[in-house]
Amino acid sequence: MSAEFECNIERVYDQFKKLSTQEMRRALRTGIRKGILMLRNQARKTFRSMFPSGAVRNVKYTDRLIDGIRATKVKEHNSEMVGYVLATSNRRMGSGSYRLVFLEGGTVDRQTRKGYNRGRITASYFFTSAIASNQLRYKSVVVNEIQKTIDKINQKNIH
Repeated sequence: MSAEFECNIERVYDQFKKLSTQEMRRALRTGIRKGILMLRNQARKTFRSMFPSGAVRNVKYTDRLIDGIRATKVKEHNSEMVGYVLATSNRRMGSGSYRLVFLEGGTVDRQTRKGYNRGRITASYFFTSAIASNQLRYKSVVVNEIQKTIDKINQKNIH
């Protein structure tokens, strides 16, 4: 998911230009991090409402299914700040989070080599719907957190 947004640039720029490069990066990282954590939590909430047993530990696996919905660290890549919210396998030994991909996207009709029908999993789109419904909220959270961080840094620099 790629998110672009607008804000009152004149007000923010006046405060932003007082910051050092490191402080600017910190403000952007903080805003993006708060936004992706909000999206992760919303995706987990949607998943929990669709699959209540997904939040409970299964004895076959070493983790809960809901733990596969996670956020990454915010990193700078090609002069852009990048962070991701993922609903995939964490590839650890004994983890059951690989099932999230099947629950999100579904599967085709499956059959054994002998021709026995094993059914299919219908797609639930818990992750896609959570991201789509919170797109506007994400933008406002990022802008508000960047503004809070800039204000906090400027207050610290004044005193």
